[in-house]
Amino acid sequence: MTALGNVEVPAICRGLSAAARRERAAALLGRQGVGDHLGHYPGQLSGGQQQRVSIARALVNDARVILADEPTGALDTRSGEEVLAILDELNAESRAVILVTHEAKVAAREKRVIEIADGRIVAGWGVESAAPPAKAQPAQRTGRIPVIGRLAEALRMALLAMRGHKLRSFLTMPRGAGRNPLSRPGWNGRDCA
Repeated sequence: MTALGNVEVPAICRGLSAAARRERAAALLGRQGVGDHLGHYPGQLSGGQQQRVSIARALVNDARVILADEPTGALDTRSGEEVLAILDELNAESRAVILVTHEAKVAAREKRVIEIADGRIVAGWGVESAAPPAKAQPAQRTGRIPVIGRLAEALRMALLAMRGHKLRSFLTMPRGAGRNPLSRPGWNGRDCA
């Protein structure tokens, strides 16, 4: 699936028309600095560009909370700094950014840090804002399309993803797909328990 198609996927559930999705996705990819790579596939993008596509995908439905799990883990230093700068900009726009990292340098640059070990909070430090958070405005639904249209669009996107990853799709298909499982030799009803 192309970068543009990848960013469009979450907007299907929101009910945006295909044209509105494409326009919004293209604008977000442009804002992230990958607007000239709309038709590129993940293998044609650098790690930093892939992270920017992920950020655009998170923003397509105007998310107020961004969960960034190891956003710099597979990136070189410069690309990592660029991704962190984008996350800082999003935070400055009153979006909550929850960043998960094992890198001490990345954690040290954040305003608030909560350290977790073995599933328990072991330390926390940082500055909390004295001002109450701005009240989030609900996202406006525009260009609503009927449920059947959304299902058809979701099916189309799924088929595109399967076509793009033929081997993975083949390997994850159940053995004997398309046949009645009751007719499989050696099967008994207890297998479902």
